[in-house]
Formats: sequence, C-alpha cells, structure tokens
Amino acid sequence: MLAAYAKQRDIEVAYAMNIGLLDPNFWEVFSRGLANAAVFDGPRTIRTAGPGLEFATNEKKTHWTFAELQKAVETANQAANMAKAFGLQYVVENGLEAIKGDGVTSFGTVELFGNANSNLGFQLDTGNFFCVSRVWTKPEDAQAFIEKYASRMGYMHLKTSSKEHKVQPVLGDNELDFDIIFAIAAKNKRPYVGFELDQPATLEQAFENHKKSVAYLRDKFGG
Repeated sequence: MLAAYAKQRDIEVAYAMNIGLLDPNFWEVFSRGLANAAVFDGPRTIRTAGPGLEFATNEKKTHWTFAELQKAVETANQAANMAKAFGLQYVVENGLEAIKGDGVTSFGTVELFGNANSNLGFQLDTGNFFCVSRVWTKPEDAQAFIEKYASRMGYMHLKTSSKEHKVQPVLGDNELDFDIIFAIAAKNKRPYVGFELDQPATLEQAFENHKKSVAYLRDKFGG
C-alpha cells in the first residue's frame, strides 16, 4: 500500500533500517526489510549502519577487533549478495567507528570495505566522519575514502559538521567542503541526496531549518 501510494505521487523511496552488522537481530530485521524494500521505486537501496550495539554498549570503543571485523565482513557480503538477488543494492553507513585501524588489532571503515566483496555499497553521510565517529577523521582521508567508493554509493545524507565537530541544525560550510563531495557524486552519477539536520524542539523549527538549508545551498551553488 505504501509503495502504491508513493508511486502515485512520484515519490521515490530509499529503504533504511537502524541496525548494525553485528547486532543479534540483524538477520531477522534485514530479511523483513529486504522483502519490503523490493517493492519501492527509487534508488533501489537497502541501508543499515555498520556499527551497532557493540559500540552503543561501550562508550570507549573506537574500533572493531579482528574477530568482529571478520563477522562484519561475512554478514555484509551475505546481505549484499541477497540484496543483489532482489535487484537491490545493500549500502552500509559508517558511524561511530574510526575510519581506519592499525590493521593488526584494530579495524575501521577502511578495513570493512577493503575486505568485503564489490556488491557491498556505501551510504555516504557528509558529516559522520567528523561529528559522529569517535575518532575524528582528517578531511583528506575522508575525501580519499569517498573517491574510492563513490561508484558504489547508494545515496547521500547531507549533513554539516562544524569546526567544533558537531552536527548543525542548518546546512552550512562542512569540514569536507560540499564542493568536493558534490563533484565526486556528480562524476559518478549519484544524484540521490537527503537532508539530515540536527533535530530541533518543534516541527515549525524543523521546517524553518530546512528552508534556511535550501537557501544556503542556493547561495553557494546557485539555482
């Protein structure tokens, strides 16, 4: 019913689930989501987070262990293969984990994607490297990662991380400039973008912040 409603109104849907690769209920949630995602028109993506409860239950955790990475890669590969069989792209969003570990006892986003198969897609968030990851990412390292996996990018969460490494309620100048990010996305023909703004107290303020964000983009890029 939702898919039919969306199609009548020319609304495209990217299906997302708030679970991590190592969560105990991953396969239960993913299997249900896979059947749901397949009925929607749009970017044909199904998204989960990379990190999950293993980080949420340990505030000091910054990386995966080797055993965790092995399990995460195995899960990501199987989920990506299943999604492809449904005509979908499985995309994983980086979050609390560091972009990279030492490659021996600690591992991050680089190692996850470097060891997973090519069916695994990347769900870019323009701010997570800086204001969500527990280890701040150098902008040049974030850019290099985005460039490497841009061809496998499903869609983009457009978020601003300030110089204080905090997510902002209104879009503005980001730690990795939007000029760079949009150029990479355009080169790889990845047109899907969704605003992700810090949540305000009221719906009215949310609308106002959205309008201000649109105005910022128009001033910066024209249109």
